[in-house]
Amino acid sequence: MGYELREGGIRFNSLTLILGTEIEIYDENCHGPLHVLVYLPHLAKMKHFSVWLKHRMKNVTLSSQRIYEKAAVIQEKTRELALYLLMYLLPLRVFMVRGFIGL
Repeated sequence: MGYELREGGIRFNSLTLILGTEIEIYDENCHGPLHVLVYLPHLAKMKHFSVWLKHRMKNVTLSSQRIYEKAAVIQEKTRELALYLLMYLLPLRVFMVRGFIGL
């Protein structure tokens, strides 16, 4: 049985899971889709964030889904709840380079 760690994460024996989600932002300030990873420390905060997202996404259960909200609003919400916020740009050509993914 797992249990929440005070510092964040859920511990199962010697494995610690860090809760998080990936969302795609494309507002008027973006010059293309921006993918954001949000890591949350506890299950209650993850549930709260999921409810908040549900009103801003078409399908919150997809693996990566575009959020219909301004990036600044997302930044404020994640600052309120999150353990970490990581933004990255991932060009499609990365998936086409065989050496990059070790194939």
